[in-house]
Amino acid sequence: MRGTTLVVAVSDPAWATQLRFLEHDLVERLRTELGPNAIDAIEVRVRPEQAG
Repeated sequence: MRGTTLVVAVSDPAWATQLRFLEHDLVERLRTELGPNAIDAIEVRVRPEQAG
């Protein structure tokens, strides 16, 4: 979390696209569970998995 923005890291651009598409619905569901001022947005970042 950064303020009221939920930061989500994903390993695949397809997941990022899907989450961005669903952002409004996800924010509304999270507000229902956590309270109306808990979250305003979701920031999605693509971070490829590192070989280990």
